[in-house]
Amino acid sequence: MFDGFELSIARVNGVDINFRVKNNNSASENAILFLHGFPQTHAMWAGIADKFPESYPIICSDLRGYGNSEKPRGAENFSFRHMAEDQFQLMSHLGFEKFHIVGHDRGGRVAHRGRGDARARQARGRDAAAKPEDARVGAALARVAPRLHVRPLAHVKPRTGSN
Repeated sequence: MFDGFELSIARVNGVDINFRVKNNNSASENAILFLHGFPQTHAMWAGIADKFPESYPIICSDLRGYGNSEKPRGAENFSFRHMAEDQFQLMSHLGFEKFHIVGHDRGGRVAHRGRGDARARQARGRDAAAKPEDARVGAALARVAPRLHVRPLAHVKPRTGSN
């Protein structure tokens, strides 16, 4: 389970986020962030995330409030927007300026919120439509997890700067 992954915690967006990473030195355009659903943790991706070839940097993160990620007080700290910003800042912290997101349940909603925010804040005004590498990631997902229903949101670019 999670062979070759490094377990770590990063302080981003004012909270500690627990994550596993593999192939962090590979081509950054192929990076994939896996986000779990409710009430799971990043461990739900074991057996899927570790099947990707070395050309894919893989990050499996615990959303805030889940697993070993920080659990701040107050319901206002658990919006999809806060959770998405945590993940975008985590990916920036790891050096990924562009990446793919695979989300299940709550993780899918976090990915959707982050995608909308990323599109709204693109500094260069470029359209963020799906790119050919999106199809490659979708095909890779279909090979390693054939029962997973994959609907790409599109390649995303995290915001730069502080919150």
